[in-house]
This record gives sequence, structure tokens and C-alpha cells, in this order.
Amino acid sequence: MPDTEAGRPLPRARHELLRAAGWRAARSGLEGDLVEIGRAPGGPPTLSSPSVQLRALVEELRPWLEEVGDHEQVTELAEGVLARGSGAAAQRRAFGRRGSLADVVDDLLARTYGERPPSAPAETVPSAPELLHGYVPPRYDEAVDATGAVRPGYGWLFRSLERLGPRGLAAAENALRTEQRARGVTFPVPGVEPGDDGERLFPLDLVPRIIEAQDWTHLASGLEQRIRALECFVRDVYGRREIVRDRVVPASVVEQAPGRTRSGALVPPDAVRIAVGGIDLVRDDADGWVVLEDNLRVPSGIGFSMMSRRLIRSVLPDLESPSEVRHLDDVPDRLRTALAAGDPDGPDGEAALLTAGEVDPAFFEHRLLAEAMDVPLVTPARLQVTDGALFLVGGGRRRRITTLYRRMDENELATARGADHRPLGRALWAAMARGRVALRNAPGNGVADDKLVYAYVPEMIRYYLGEKPVLASVPTLPCVDPAAREQVLDRLDRLVLKPVDGYGGAGIVIGPHAGRAELDRVAAAIRDTPAGWVAQDLVGISTHPTFTDGALQPQAVDLRVFAVQSTGAGGVPEVDVLPAALSRVAPPGGMIVNSSRGGGAKDTWVLA
Repeated sequence: MPDTEAGRPLPRARHELLRAAGWRAARSGLEGDLVEIGRAPGGPPTLSSPSVQLRALVEELRPWLEEVGDHEQVTELAEGVLARGSGAAAQRRAFGRRGSLADVVDDLLARTYGERPPSAPAETVPSAPELLHGYVPPRYDEAVDATGAVRPGYGWLFRSLERLGPRGLAAAENALRTEQRARGVTFPVPGVEPGDDGERLFPLDLVPRIIEAQDWTHLASGLEQRIRALECFVRDVYGRREIVRDRVVPASVVEQAPGRTRSGALVPPDAVRIAVGGIDLVRDDADGWVVLEDNLRVPSGIGFSMMSRRLIRSVLPDLESPSEVRHLDDVPDRLRTALAAGDPDGPDGEAALLTAGEVDPAFFEHRLLAEAMDVPLVTPARLQVTDGALFLVGGGRRRRITTLYRRMDENELATARGADHRPLGRALWAAMARGRVALRNAPGNGVADDKLVYAYVPEMIRYYLGEKPVLASVPTLPCVDPAAREQVLDRLDRLVLKPVDGYGGAGIVIGPHAGRAELDRVAAAIRDTPAGWVAQDLVGISTHPTFTDGALQPQAVDLRVFAVQSTGAGGVPEVDVLPAALSRVAPPGGMIVNSSRGGGAKDTWVLA
């Protein structure tokens, strides 16, 4: 509008592009990404979520809406539409209750008269629909019971999937790969051959996973508790070490922790150290959620969770949930708010996301999050510490950065060279120690997320918080203990063996699935460096229907949930558990879900 009033011509766009954008809007409505033309002058069209575009439109029209007194009402109506979804989605939900067009008409009439739409129970899903022919879960399956019947919470979803059938899902899978290539959704893995386009697409399954509301309430409570206790632990072990003095955690566990670093001791005592935590959980039965691992250094997955939702909505617009799914549109704002809390310059501070660049397998996520939070994406080569302050340089200008969201390994950052070609790490740690820059996540957090420290988290919760752990942990045997080591060596073929300093699934040996040569190798490693290994009982990880090789197969899944911390009232950290959970899927017949080991992911529907 300002351009029009000034007599400047409207942005020009090709007619074919406008038609394609209109087709996509008609197809996707508010349930899929829309084409955004002219974000930057002369720039290419981009895809963005309807909520972003609608809110941007309302904000652009704000001066004129306020002038006529309509801004508040239009904002309320826009947010209401986003919350309810499109009319087409409502009609699909009505049809999905019983597969009846009469339900659609009744729903339309009720909405027309301003009444509450009628509800009707979903019909029982056939015990053996076409897609589940031959589907035999090896253990507890979250969507299908032992008799082959679809569980109640998945009834509507499977009715939709059954209408698509194997051929429809295969077509959607092809469309999904096309969407991923167009958006550059990749996750390169060393040793895994790329596709024809030279990239390895991020493995994403078509069948969403559902987390019921009561399950999410339980998980959120337990994760908030766990993050609070781990924050206390990290602060304590780099400070007074009271938990060691009181003999709750042995001194050797802290002193020999691979993730304990000198830079961790330089973090200001009142700083939030675990700004973003990723906690991995598995389910072994209908009620049993167990924490498998804590990730407190540079956990990845928030961006992949957001993009998974957008991709699935784009290729399967008819796939609606049986209940309201928590949206992810506000996740970038919640993440940025947490990162900026406690910024040295307060509300006037500037943040940036630090990446190692395209060499990082998660670079796509780094770029997506930086764009979503509207912060610069920077590499060490663009940063420089001058007079104790951090600056972003290049492009003929220099900007001070006061909050740095670290998404690269601490050791790599320590030796990386900045814009002045000098090692950046030491100068950056010094600026952090003086309170001139807030580093999220803080260096040294690895002291709290190795496999041996994991065994003591329940005691941390009791010690620091005076509470009983809400979520269970897997019993862990530290091989450094002679008695535990003998147990482990006697039961190698029945345990899961994990290197203490490994993450991303590296080095894990699953005893029941390992051959004799592999077990002999890990036994020798345990005898050689017992402090470097722990062992756990094999957890019966739940399975979930996954579309693989043209059919649904039961494949093992875990759940990575993200919690962000910010400085609250009185300096006490506040925890926010994000609904951007990432379900990771093991290859067929496997148990390790990490993307770096060939695993994939699912869109995760957290029900409100």
C-alpha cells in the first residue's frame, strides 16, 4: 500500500507463478504452506506457513485498520480462523467421524446458525484393514494391538489412511521427496550414499505419531523437573560441588566426565546454562515412558519437527487428527524468548545463531531456525571479539551480538578462527565470563549428559529439588565399578553397551543383536577402559506403523522432547516444554533411531 500511495508500480510476478500460488492455496487452505511472492525485491518465491502470512498481512494493514477502528476485530478474527482451521478441514473432520456426508451437512448447518457442531462417535475400525494385512508387531505397538485391531486413539487416522491405500501413500511419498528436494530438507550422513541429486534427504515417514493429552501432561511435568535438576547439577559441579561433598555423586564421576571443560567454569554463576535441552524417551507399554538419554550440548531436532509438520500437511492435506493438535507456529517465538532472556543488553540486545556451516549435517535446521526467529545465521569466520565484546562483521558493517545460540561443537568452536583469522574460542569465553555475551547453550554442559552421569539423575532430583522423579530412567551399570563390571561381562549378550562419551548413537552395541566377534571386541574395550563404558538392560522399545517399501511395517520409535529455559523472577530459571517433539524411527528390524545411524523421523501430533 505505501508503494501504491507513492505512485510506485506494484511488484511484478509471472502469471504462471500467480496461478500456481493460487492452486496451492486452494489445495492446502490453512493446513499447508503457501507461496510467498516478493519477500525480498527481486528474490525468489518462498514457502511459508499460513499463520506467518496471515499475521504479516494483518500487520501490514495495521495503520489503515486502526484508522477505521477495525484492527482489534480483524486481529481477533484472524487468530480465530488460525485456531479453528479452514472450513474444508472442518468438513473433512465431520466426514471422518463416520464416513457420512450427512454429518458434513449437519456440521455446516450448525456452524451457519452459530451452534456447536454435533459430535458422533467414530465407528469401530475394521480389525484388519488393507494397509495392516500381515502387520505383526514384535512387541507393544502404539497404534495396533496384539489382535491386529487399531487402537481407539488411531481410529480416525487409519480410516483416512485406508481411503488412500498403498498406492495413494506411494504417490504421497513421491510428492514428499519432491517437496524435500525443493526445500533442501537434507541430513547428510558419512558413509551413506546420497541420492541422484547428490544429497541425502531427511528420512521422513508419512504416518504421524499421536501423543495423547494425558501422556503429554505427564511427560511435560517430568521433563520440566529433570531439566531443573540438571541445571542445578551443572551450576553446582562448576561451583561449590555440594553434591560431591555430600557423596550423592562420586567425585570420580564428575572429574572424569568427558564433557567437563575448563570453559564451563567461566560461565557467570547466574547465567542459564541449559537454554535448550533435548530429552530422549521411549515407551515400553501403554503407560511406561522411560528417559533414555539427556542432550544438553547442541541438541538438534526442533527445526526438523517444525518442517515435518509442514511437509506432511503439504502432501497429505486430507489427513486430519481426531482431536485438536497443538500447533507449532509459536515455537520460534518461544525459543527466541528463552534465548534472549538475560541478554546483557536487555530488550535492545541482538542475537545470532552460530553454525559450523554446510559441513554440519543439521545445517538445514540451523538455517530454518535462524530464518524463523529472524536472527542472523553466522559462522565463526564472521565473528570477532574486540575490546571484550562480540561483533558480527562483513558486508561493510559491524553489529554487536549479545546472545549467541551455539549450534556447533564446543571443541570445534574453541579452535575455529574468527574474522580476524585468530582463534575465536578463548576470546569468546572471556567475553562470556565478563557478561558481555550470553552463550546458549553454555560451554561445559557435557558434564551432565554423558551415559555415566545419566545413572545419577534420579538422585539429583531428590537432592536438589526434594522431589520424587516423575519419569523413570533405565537402570544403568557403571563398568568402572568392579562388581558391576563382572555382571556386565557375564551378561554381554543380554545388555545394551554404551560408551560414556558417545552421542548420536555412536559406539552403541545391542547385545542380543550382536555377533560373537562384536561382543568379544566390546568386552576387550570394557576391560581396557572400564570407566568409558556403561551397560543397561534392553528396553522393549515400542513400535509404530511406518510406510516402508510400499507397506506399513512396525518399526521402533523414540521421542525427543525439547525444553527451553529462561531467566525468571528472582533469577530462578523457568522451563517451557515445547510441543515440537520429534519422533525418530529405527530402520526395519533395528533398535537405534539416530539419523546418523540411518534412522528416520515422523510428524508428532501432541493432542491438546
